[in-house]
Amino acid sequence: MLTQFIRDENNVPFGVIVAIQDDDGYIRYGVSLQSPKDHWDRDLGRKIAIGRAYTDVMLPEVPQKKERLVLHSLNEMMKRARRYFKDAKHVNPYMLALGND
Repeated sequence: MLTQFIRDENNVPFGVIVAIQDDDGYIRYGVSLQSPKDHWDRDLGRKIAIGRAYTDVMLPEVPQKKERLVLHSLNEMMKRARRYFKDAKHVNPYMLALGND
């Protein structure tokens, strides 16, 4: 499993992305973002992201002011996962975010 924290312009983490390879050889992605009501909890964020990766659930909605940071981090994780999981099949996380396979 790969883990990457999503950070704001001040390098403060506010989310996490995980990439896992499932039993069928597919790379799965999961994303978790901090709620504005909560304090950042990296362990809880990682657990939520892992659960989303295994169930193909991304995010219901990314706040517009953080969208660029989330998409940049997701693109970086996709590149990293393709290098790490060399022979894995790739699932496009953008399609999952739209509710398609």
